[in-house]
Amino acid sequence: MGSNMSYTIDFFELMFLAESVIPPATIARSMCFDDFSERHYHNMNNYQREQFMNHVMKCRNFDLENEQCRHFFARFNPLNQYNVTTFHNGKSEVHICYFYNDNYHTAKNRYASKEYIKEVVRIHDNEKIKL
Repeated sequence: MGSNMSYTIDFFELMFLAESVIPPATIARSMCFDDFSERHYHNMNNYQREQFMNHVMKCRNFDLENEQCRHFFARFNPLNQYNVTTFHNGKSEVHICYFYNDNYHTAKNRYASKEYIKEVVRIHDNEKIKL
């Protein structure tokens, strides 16, 4: 069997899985928790994202003092989503980002460099953010 095997679970099973991997946890469980923000987030619609976030935040171990939990909250919070326009090498691009640790992220370890950001608009209310 190959190492790229995929398994399909339904949305509610995913929510129950989340309860068992909320930090602090072993490294394998910790990596699974990060996958919610890095992989599974992109397979959910906006309603599922909000439902998932609300479920996880109510879980006993969820604690915003924990960095992984803070990242999860930043990623899933519908009020923390932005259209970020960058200009680099003569090319303008718009990226959907979330604000985390003073940067506009597209992933936990990937964010728009402040020097290239030309405009930031919060998605939920279309408010332009002053740079």
